[in-house]
Amino acid sequence: MQKPHPPIWVGGESGPSLRRAARFGDAWYPIGSNSKHLLDTLPRYRAGIARLRQLTAEAGREPASVALTYRVKRYGDAVAAKASDGERRLFSGANSDIITDLQALSDLGVNAIDIDFERPNPEESVAEMRRFEEQVISRL
Repeated sequence: MQKPHPPIWVGGESGPSLRRAARFGDAWYPIGSNSKHLLDTLPRYRAGIARLRQLTAEAGREPASVALTYRVKRYGDAVAAKASDGERRLFSGANSDIITDLQALSDLGVNAIDIDFERPNPEESVAEMRRFEEQVISRL
């Protein structure tokens, strides 16, 4: 193994994925909207973090040694506001809601958020990235 090695981000939301992240990962990289293992609300994501921390300690590692990240596939109006647990879905709603979510995740210790800006063509993707930076990121 290369020393130092590039950071290993372990994706996934299932039990086996969390165990892999706890044992081998430098960061946990879940997709919040995975319908089989939802982490689409703040309480659900907090519970996922708690489980990760527990598994990391059980693996003999410092619980906080695995960095937190979050993958956003859809946001804004493309996301139904209410989740099946009755809570507001992360990254649903207006730009102000998204700003609140970004701040809440930062408060939890999330140090990287990956947002999918894919559109039908590169020009639309770049335009959406610019809009998001202007209307969301610049207001953090």
